[in-house]
Amino acid sequence: MAEFGGKIKRIRIRPTGKPSEYKIIVVVKDDTNQQVKEVEVQFNDPFEGPDPVQNPVNCGFVKYVEERKKSRFVYKPETFDGDPIDASYNVTATMKDGNGNVLGVPTDQEVMVEDPDDETDLLG
Repeated sequence: MAEFGGKIKRIRIRPTGKPSEYKIIVVVKDDTNQQVKEVEVQFNDPFEGPDPVQNPVNCGFVKYVEERKKSRFVYKPETFDGDPIDASYNVTATMKDGNGNVLGVPTDQEVMVEDPDDETDLLG
């Protein structure tokens, strides 16, 4: 297997457009051999906002953008025990290969549940 150089660039939580449903989006950069097949996202206690119903979740591969050397992984629908908009969550993202083996180093990030009107580039 080729040497692994990928890392987590960004994690986002956004509404799906359906009431009370959200999607978790993870962008992995520099995984040029596309070894990452899923990214596990674990919400860490204590929660600032309402509890996530599914925890942890496995974000599946959606697409690779070669010119940016970025892959996008998504999990949906995530639900919460209440309205999480603008709540911040500490999450740990772990990249895994097709056999469930950990790739690289797990990444901790503070992630705010985004307002549905925010149209920022998801691969940026």
